[in-house]
Amino acid sequence: MPLNRQKSFLSVEDYLECERDGMHRHEYAEGDIYAMTGASRRHNTITFNISGLLHAELESPCQGYVSDMKVKITSAGSEWFYYPDVMVQCNGNATDDYFIERPVLIMEVVSPFTERVDKFEKRLNYQRLDSLQEYVLIHQEIRELWVYRRSRQWEKEVYNEAAIDFTSIGISMDLDAIYRNALI
Repeated sequence: MPLNRQKSFLSVEDYLECERDGMHRHEYAEGDIYAMTGASRRHNTITFNISGLLHAELESPCQGYVSDMKVKITSAGSEWFYYPDVMVQCNGNATDDYFIERPVLIMEVVSPFTERVDKFEKRLNYQRLDSLQEYVLIHQEIRELWVYRRSRQWEKEVYNEAAIDFTSIGISMDLDAIYRNALI
């Protein structure tokens, strides 16, 4: 989803209050907010497929979240809030109903409009999370996933066939299932 920059400075408290009561979603980066826009059919299909696969396989204490749940990142006195397309938290220690702070897996479905932000800004900020074990970029225009793993020092692994093992949650996903009805 493309982000439209709205230059202003908001406190974290004001941002969270607006997000709870607002009709529009925004991501937050060190006081600046970015309006979220709608997603394509392909984007939604891929996200739906992944959430279905997670729902069928994910076991307690892990919990999956899709699109409307924020992740909070705090590092060196700065804070960011993003809306990942899919994320999983396994420690169950949620302290807020509107965001989580300890995901083990984050997935973003990327488009040509969001690829730069997802590949650079978000990836680097997500890697600040001590809990994060895997970050996945799922391309919606082509059949290709990029997986970054803490265990491999965040080096990019490229997948375009077969299945992918997500070790952080003990689940394998077949690319055919991820892209089902998405690449027509």
